[in-house]
Amino acid sequence: MSKITQSTANEAAVQTLNEAGALARESVEKAGKAVREQFGRASDCTRHYIQDEPIKAVLIAAAAGAAGAALIGWLSRGRGG
Repeated sequence: MSKITQSTANEAAVQTLNEAGALARESVEKAGKAVREQFGRASDCTRHYIQDEPIKAVLIAAAAGAAGAALIGWLSRGRGG
């Protein structure tokens, strides 16, 4: 392969990689924006649920905490028992 052909091929490869990097960045930015929007909607729904059903929300949180504590306690006992 001549030096000119190799140089042209290298330039084309660099350009292709730069374009691929730009597309990857754009995709990541779009995905990040979508996640932020979805998280915002979930946050709003949670806030409204807590305002509408405060007792249920506290009971659900307490049950989740108790289940988490029980799971951690069970896992930390070990298998030697």
